[in-house]
Amino acid sequence: MFLQDILPKMSKLYLGRIVDSFLKDVHMETEEEMREVILKNIDEFQNKERVKKYLDFTNESRDVALLNELVLMSLMEKETYLLSEADLYKDVEEMEKAILEQSADDDYVSCFIPQDAKRIYSAVLDEAWKKDESLNEYEINILNVLGMNSIYQRGIIIC
Repeated sequence: MFLQDILPKMSKLYLGRIVDSFLKDVHMETEEEMREVILKNIDEFQNKERVKKYLDFTNESRDVALLNELVLMSLMEKETYLLSEADLYKDVEEMEKAILEQSADDDYVSCFIPQDAKRIYSAVLDEAWKKDESLNEYEINILNVLGMNSIYQRGIIIC
């Protein structure tokens, strides 16, 4: 899906946010003015490096980064990559509940995470957390690599 495809469906609020993210000092009254400015600058708005920069959550607080990832996961699972605000909240809350339920189930956790991987990941997480009860971007990256390695190592598991 391309920006020009979803532009006609965007509300004034979202159009304003897009324009404000790019042109801080420009104020526009109508949705049509905002759409025209976005279309005139579409190459900049669709610039892959710029988008990657704004979707890099490694410098965000853990809570914000996790919430951002859940929002993106929810949107990416939809065929049109679109959700109403209410549906987005609902999907994210359902994912949060599922994560909490799964993490509380020892059988589920041990089925999907090999013991060695869990032991190593937990040890690294504990040490990183002891320092100042937070994780920096480097520690997060290391934990992400360890987490992905355990996913690749497990292959297909039937519980």
